[in-house]
Amino acid sequence: MKANVLVSGVMTTPEHIEWYQEICNPIGVKLYIPLWKMNPLKALAHMNQLGFQILIIEVKHFSWL
Repeated sequence: MKANVLVSGVMTTPEHIEWYQEICNPIGVKLYIPLWKMNPLKALAHMNQLGFQILIIEVKHFSWL
């Protein structure tokens, strides 16, 4: 199986995007980051309204919490 796009839910961490790009660029995989720079609380509220089941796997102290 060959993937041609990596979809990431990262919203606020530029280091993650840089790391994904380091992995994807050499092998020709596109990076799609639809939630990038969205307000995390607004994004979660919107996903909840759409019926998404949300599982939070890690929490660090951020000013928006």
